[in-house]
Parts: sequence; structure tokens; C-alpha cells
Amino acid sequence: MTLIVARKHGDKISAVADTKITVHPTREAGSRRSLREYDAPVLKMAIVRSDLLVGVAGDAPPEALTAAAKHWHKGPAEDVLEALKNYTTSNDNGFVVAALSPARLWKVANGVVYERTARGETWEGTHSRTRPSWNSTPSGRTLAPSTSAS
Repeated sequence: MTLIVARKHGDKISAVADTKITVHPTREAGSRRSLREYDAPVLKMAIVRSDLLVGVAGDAPPEALTAAAKHWHKGPAEDVLEALKNYTTSNDNGFVVAALSPARLWKVANGVVYERTARGETWEGTHSRTRPSWNSTPSGRTLAPSTSAS
């Protein structure tokens, strides 16, 4: 289960991502009763140039980053966003994109680019697709998945 979070702090960006890979039993041949965890860490977020960061959740993170790589080296962030938008229409991945000068944030999933700069934070990951009930602070900021039985 992947979780990538990015937050804007004035003209700066902070971002974190996990490095663990798990495969749900329904996605493997044979029926297993628990998730299989891989021991080796996997890159799910990369600073692809001095003003651009891309994080990926979903199927085959390294392959998704590689597929998007041809759009990183030139042009504005909007070109990268368009390429990722197209990629997510036929692949089960979601992306967090952060750019500097000025600091901006986006989430890209299911063929849609979501502007998140004004919100000041964005995230993508397994929980965004499977756990709609998240705890919130009084200001409405998402913190963590709900673990209560209520």
C-alpha cells in the first residue's frame, strides 16, 4: 500500500513516500490469505530535475516513473502533467507532482489533473482509493486513516 504526501510551505515543498511493495492476494495467481511483502525497497518518488518532483502510487512504480521520464527534461510542468494524465487513463497509477518557481502541487489520477496549490497539500495512494473515512483536524486537514470501530 503506497502513500505519497506533498505539502507547500511558502515557496518550498516537502514530500514523503514509502518504499514498500505489497501485492494483494486477488492480484496474484492462487488465493493467498494475506498480503505479500517484498523485502527490497522500491523508488516511488523522484526529484526529476531541480524544479520538479514526481511521486507514483499504484501498479509497478518503477515502470510508471520510467514511462513518464521522457517528458521531464524539457518544457513546463504542464507538459509533464499532460503526459501523466494520458498515462493514467490506461494504467492503474496515480501521481503527485510538485514544482518550484513558483511552488505548485498537483495530483494526477484516472485521467484527471487536480490542482492542489491553493489547498497547500496533496496525496495519492492506496488509502485514497480504498478508505474514504479519514480523521481530520478541526481545520479539515487529513491526518491518518480511521481506526475506530464507531
